[in-house]
Amino acid sequence: MPGKVARVIFPHFINAVLFGKWEEYYDAFEAEVAPIFAAGALDENGNPTNGSDISTASYNLNIENMNTDKVDEDGEYWLYDYTFWYDWRRDPLETADLLHEYITTLKKTTGVEKVALVGKCLGGSFVLAYLSKYGYNDIRSLAFDATVGNGNEKFSETYGGKILFDGEAFERSLIDDMYYNADTTDKYLADFILATVDLLNESGVCKVTAELVDFVYKKLYEGLTPRLGMAVYGTWPGYWSTATVEDYPTAKKLVFGEEGSENYVKYKGLIEKLDRYDREVRQRIPEILLGAKAAGVNVGILAKYGYQMMPLIE
Repeated sequence: MPGKVARVIFPHFINAVLFGKWEEYYDAFEAEVAPIFAAGALDENGNPTNGSDISTASYNLNIENMNTDKVDEDGEYWLYDYTFWYDWRRDPLETADLLHEYITTLKKTTGVEKVALVGKCLGGSFVLAYLSKYGYNDIRSLAFDATVGNGNEKFSETYGGKILFDGEAFERSLIDDMYYNADTTDKYLADFILATVDLLNESGVCKVTAELVDFVYKKLYEGLTPRLGMAVYGTWPGYWSTATVEDYPTAKKLVFGEEGSENYVKYKGLIEKLDRYDREVRQRIPEILLGAKAAGVNVGILAKYGYQMMPLIE
């Protein structure tokens, strides 16, 4: 499928770069990509359509889990015995209500006074939403495992207009990737690739590439990003939770347009959910976590600091 899409839109891209026919390129790209994600889109209020919410099997598993005491012979509980299944596209503050029901029922089932919560990746946003809405009385410990709760550069900086091709970052990302895949990477091939990229950086080729990427990106950012935003995951409040405090206003304006515009009015219900998350969770993250610590909750954060997620963002 990606190959087919690329073959269809590539000629339009070349025409856009050479002859300035960007609108034709935008139209062609949207026409090819939008149908791929159509079944997963939420409606203008950020609600599931076509029965695409959490599966019946996952919903029933939640019911079974929170009504089953899975204590082992040593009186302990295994971490993954009580995985909470949810629709990660939906509004985290709405899902917080379901998580609260899950925890409340589970406490009654097991007789425990408090539980430990682990938020992995996007799950961190939903844990933060829960804490914002229901506080810490039922929580003993919190762990955030590589969470995007405080912002994800791939979403946030792309939609915030902060694209920057960085040759040195590209080189670092290659080194990083090859380090973590040392068992499957041919050493001589890796050395050759890294030496080649290093030479391109030193010779200035990457700088020229960066200038071209910057020119093309400005065109894509202005015309294509808003269309793809709505076609791909612009209707998913869960993904919008990964925008940072700094980038959210810019990203919202880019995707939905000025307040009062036709598109903005159409998605007013969805935008209200996004703004609510921004007010009640995103802007309060330090307060929420410090509040947890003050309430005696153990808080642990596992993250990979100091590295760009990809060499096309600041």
